[in-house]
This record gives sequence, C-alpha cells and structure tokens, in this order.
Amino acid sequence: MKYRDAVLILFPIFFFSFDCLRAQDSSFHLKPVQHITTDQGLSNNKVFGILQDKKGFMWFLTWTGLDRYDGHTFKTYRYSPEHTDYIRPGFFTPMVQDSSGIIWINNTMTGVYSFNPATEKFIFYNHNPSDTNSLSDDQNFGTVPGSNGIVWIPTFKGLNKLDTRTGKFSHFQHRDGDSTTISNNFVTSVCSDEDGNLWIATASPGVDYFNPSTGKVMKHFDYGTRKSVTTDANSGIYEVSRGHNGNIWINSSDNGIMCYNTRAKKITEHLHPPQLPFANGGNGLCTYLKTAKIICGQHRMMAA
Repeated sequence: MKYRDAVLILFPIFFFSFDCLRAQDSSFHLKPVQHITTDQGLSNNKVFGILQDKKGFMWFLTWTGLDRYDGHTFKTYRYSPEHTDYIRPGFFTPMVQDSSGIIWINNTMTGVYSFNPATEKFIFYNHNPSDTNSLSDDQNFGTVPGSNGIVWIPTFKGLNKLDTRTGKFSHFQHRDGDSTTISNNFVTSVCSDEDGNLWIATASPGVDYFNPSTGKVMKHFDYGTRKSVTTDANSGIYEVSRGHNGNIWINSSDNGIMCYNTRAKKITEHLHPPQLPFANGGNGLCTYLKTAKIICGQHRMMAA
C-alpha cells in the first residue's frame, strides 16, 4: 500500500529564527499527526526534504541518506564502502522530480546528485577545475527541471544548464556592461514560468527575466530589493516561485511578497499589515507555499 494520503509539514530549524506561531482562528485544530523517526526506520531524524513520486512512494532526504517509504517499511540509500556512488552526509535543499522520473538532490556545498528510482542508480555532478564541462561551482541552491532533458542549477558562480541527454554543461555568468547577462554570478533562486522562461534572483537587486532559448536576459525587474549590491544571499530576494494562473511569487527581505502575473503583465505587492498583532515580524519573507497558504517570515511563521 502506497502512502497517498499523507500531509506533512516541515518547520525550518536553521537559517531562520521563529519565536512564535500564531493562527488567525483560535478554533483551528490540527488533525492527529503520525510521528516517524529512526525508531520506525528513518535513516536520520534530520530531514531536509520530502517528495511523493508518481507511483505513490514517499521519499525522505535526511542528513545521512535517501529513504523510500511505502507506508510500512523503509529502504535506505546511503554512502558505504559497498555503495560509493550513493549520497554522502551533508546539508541539502528540497528534492525535485523531473518529468522522466529522475529525482534531483542538491548538496548545498559539494554538488548535485541525480537518482533514477527505476535503476536505483546515482550520478554525481560537481565542479572540476580541469574540466570546463562540469558544474561551475559546488555551492548551489537547488535544481529546476526544464523541458527536453534540461535542468537548471543556480550556483555561487553563475547559472548552469545541464543537458541530461548529452551530459553537456552550459554556463551563464555576468559580464560588466552587458545587460543581456545575469545581474550577478551569485544566483540564489530560479523558477520557470508557464511559457518556459526563467525568473532568476541573484545577490544584486531585482529579478532577471531569462530566455532559455537564446541564453539572454530579456528584462530586469527592480522588485523587492534593497538598493545596495552585495554578495549576501539574504540582501534582497529570498526566493522566486511559480504559482498558478501565470503567477510568479517574489519573496523579498524588506518589501514583502510581490506577485507578477505573466498574462496580465502586472505586479501586486503584499505587505505586512501594521494593525495585526504580529506586525513587528517585518516585511521579510523567506518562502511561499502556494498550496498551504503558509507564510514564513524572518521572525514569524504565520497561517494566512
């Protein structure tokens, strides 16, 4: 029996400090939650990501390995002398699965893994200084699957395009005086819209609108950022996320959430209402969960 009806909520325990959780409706009650730990077979209690695949299996990415759960038992893929190609311990971003079923796993410091559940094979991609056909930097912020076997990987040293059919890397980096290149090589977040174009957040102010076909920035939007350029990942945009109906959600450090609609070509700004009791949380937004209406701020996590 596959685990099809699970609802799981992860609360971040690093990078941000949350000092309270408030609900707008005091009558709101959580349903009973099943607690799964190493006692039930989880490889480690530090969990970075959860994914349900197309067959209904649950996948848990932990500090020490990748776990598959069928609702009853676990199967764990972790590094060992017998399995040197399996993932090593580390810090990870949440997993994603592409249209072909491949699961992408990003170790934020050492590179990127792809995992094929059908063959149970891992491929590891990292930076090789002597090979131009490699990741431009091992430090990265996740993976965005595209079409036709293409995946996009934001790193500390530019945006990477990997063609999984050929194994070829293409690198997109900033060039001074060229507005068609990305604003900064420190790329913090990427998402694709319904037209297949990319929205790119970097350590520089604003958001880049990127055409994957030409490899060029079509337009730069000065939304939701500070005026100073810095290499601090938290200086302006925390994240760009694809929503529904042509919406692109832009989460900033100072100016709340902005929603740009690619169909109407309009921007809507959502700021922290000052009259609410938790308004001292500020207008810094870390992430947006489009299905659950949960807003994660710099100092608060709130149910919208």
